[in-house]
Amino acid sequence: RPAMPEADAGGVKTIFQLIEERKDETQLPPARAIESEVIVVGGKQAGKTSLINTFMNKVDAPKPTTALDYKYARYSPKDGQSAIVANIWELAGDTQLAQLLDVVLVPQRLARSQVVIVVDLSKPGEVLKTVKYWTEAIRARVEVCTGRPAPVDDSAEVRPVGIPVSIVASKWDVFEEKSQASTEYLQIMAKTLRYFAHANGTALLYTSDKDKVLLGVLRRLISHHAFDREEVTAFQPEYTKGVVVLRGV
Repeated sequence: RPAMPEADAGGVKTIFQLIEERKDETQLPPARAIESEVIVVGGKQAGKTSLINTFMNKVDAPKPTTALDYKYARYSPKDGQSAIVANIWELAGDTQLAQLLDVVLVPQRLARSQVVIVVDLSKPGEVLKTVKYWTEAIRARVEVCTGRPAPVDDSAEVRPVGIPVSIVASKWDVFEEKSQASTEYLQIMAKTLRYFAHANGTALLYTSDKDKVLLGVLRRLISHHAFDREEVTAFQPEYTKGVVVLRGV
């Protein structure tokens, strides 16, 4: 069984400290020779903090995020290679603090950055609006960082964002229970999110706090980009179950 990332204590900083550190990269601890960025955004109370705790194997009760929270996780390969540190950023609220993407998504770290968009399936009316907003905000920021628009694959009608993006649809169990009277709602949601994910070159993953298999896929998906771990091969397109569709599928 692969080792999970280890959380370091004292991982929360004020937004002012974070902004100042981003202005001067030399203030970062020298021990962090290899680093990656995990940026978590999405709907208010959609489960962003719970997702981070799941990734870090923490069982702490989620606390309200003030504006921009920071934690980090370290992975040490067994073959003697340098440790990799994942800087984990959580933007609070819904879209009010989207400008903080400018702080955490920066040109010099873009190549090792990934974004996780968390949406709440228990509020189906807000899901598409949330993924649309954040996908466009991320794409716009990536284009600023690179100085050029993201490439478009006309043959497949795909417009990639430019960095790895995963759409994580939380509270799948609640949505499933609410839709017991008709599976049509499950089908419409799955088709809509699958089309959106394909068109934008993102991964799509349903999660539930009660489903250890889906949570395991979530950990592996984030670890793949954060720690250069093995690629995730899980695939589950059936809309009556937890959907797992990776980029390019």
